[in-house]
Amino acid sequence: MFKDKDCPKQIILRRIELYVDKYVEGKMGSTDIIDKIREILTNDKFKDKLDKNYLLMLFKISGFNQGVTDLSRIMELDQDLLQIYMETHEYKKINIACDAIMKKYEGKEKKVNYWLQSLNYYISISTQSTKSYLGEFIIEVLDHLSKSK
Repeated sequence: MFKDKDCPKQIILRRIELYVDKYVEGKMGSTDIIDKIREILTNDKFKDKLDKNYLLMLFKISGFNQGVTDLSRIMELDQDLLQIYMETHEYKKINIACDAIMKKYEGKEKKVNYWLQSLNYYISISTQSTKSYLGEFIIEVLDHLSKSK
């Protein structure tokens, strides 16, 4: 990893680009690449040197979904993060994200009720075969909605 905290921004970004290239080409284990990129993204020494919008675009174009998810979380792109979980049908993560997001805005004026969005999502994907499986997630959403003001 980078030992010099004064490493130029271009070198840091180029290293991430190379990791993404290796991920796309399958030349390295995906877990290793994800860990290396995550280490750069979460390193406080580099947070001012990262062009997060550029990286988000790079990850999306490359199909590096884990990078998109991690960066959306770091950038606090709540709506985008929730959308990612909905697109990948990660029901447990949807509810966990809703809970975390709503707690973050607790006591503040909220413009969006993420629990309501998740309920609409579950209803829209609900079919006869998924009703019993989705039931536990819908019950959790309804419980949170009944407690909200």
